[in-house]
Amino acid sequence: MLAGVLLLLFLGWWFTRDVTYVSNVKVAGLETVDEPYADPLHSLASDFAELVNHLAEMGYGWQAGGLPVLRAGDALTPADPVGVVALGSLEIRKDNASLMASAAAKDLGEYMVGLGWTVEPGPLLAGATKDYGPLRGVIRLEERPEGRERMWIEVTPR
Repeated sequence: MLAGVLLLLFLGWWFTRDVTYVSNVKVAGLETVDEPYADPLHSLASDFAELVNHLAEMGYGWQAGGLPVLRAGDALTPADPVGVVALGSLEIRKDNASLMASAAAKDLGEYMVGLGWTVEPGPLLAGATKDYGPLRGVIRLEERPEGRERMWIEVTPR
């Protein structure tokens, strides 16, 4: 009896959480953003998901622990930058090969341009930007220890 009650409580919690999946990116808090931001944020999350899929096709894997996450609305914390509508990150790795320094960097930049992003010159994803409605998405890549790199997406009002 106790196991049944616990199962019902778990299922109730599972299906009432404010989590939306956009392809393979978990977007927490999407339902709590201001109405004018919902559709543009969904579109930027779709681009992020396409980029993640493209990286996987190139042989880059991401950190253990599941899908990439984009946090928005009430899923943001007081420690996050002020004025951010959504924030996400993803640690990527392909053996010890750097995405920023590899030959694949140019291909990935062209892929981002194909998705409608503007890619700044210099290291790959030092500042890829896309304006969608009232929002601006910025994706950048930074070096991490042990041959890893972290990809950030930050969404702010324009």
